[in-house]
Amino acid sequence: MLAILGGTLTLVGTSTNLIVNSLVLDANLPSLGFFDFTLVGLCLVFVCGATLCFFSYLLPDKAVHTDTAESYFIDAKINPGSSLVGKTVEQNGLRHLQSLFLVEIIRGKQLLRAISPTEVLQENDKLIFSGDISQVSQLNMFDGLSIFAENSGLSIDNLREVVVRPESILTGKTLKSVGFRSLFDSRCGSR
Repeated sequence: MLAILGGTLTLVGTSTNLIVNSLVLDANLPSLGFFDFTLVGLCLVFVCGATLCFFSYLLPDKAVHTDTAESYFIDAKINPGSSLVGKTVEQNGLRHLQSLFLVEIIRGKQLLRAISPTEVLQENDKLIFSGDISQVSQLNMFDGLSIFAENSGLSIDNLREVVVRPESILTGKTLKSVGFRSLFDSRCGSR
């Protein structure tokens, strides 16, 4: 609000000032100067600013909702001694989960993307799944898999939400059928 009020201080500060100047020019009067609005603008800034400060307690206090990585991903850790250790992703049945997809494995400081069905799982691997997070209970059936869906601390620096427009060539097709991951070198999650 104060930025809008500050815009009233100069000729080009707001579109309203430019319209007033065009009306002055249409009346065959000389153009207004850059700072001709400053005196009136300062009065407006002080009066409206004081009013805002005085009545600000009446404004509603609404929390801003922000998306976090937990809205998109579920992560789980393979505990030492788990029956998953030493077997491939395919052998463990992690390729055909309903509404969940294994997108990454974090192994120590190494990040493995585009997971192959033949990838052998190791102790302390962190498995990152995307998909319907309400289906997290599926992961409970795996022995030695600890799930950290609620307080994972995932980095969302490289997370991008994409909206597919109705007229897109992607409409009505699965991401797998159009090769989305390979085309855009990305991993896919859904909400």
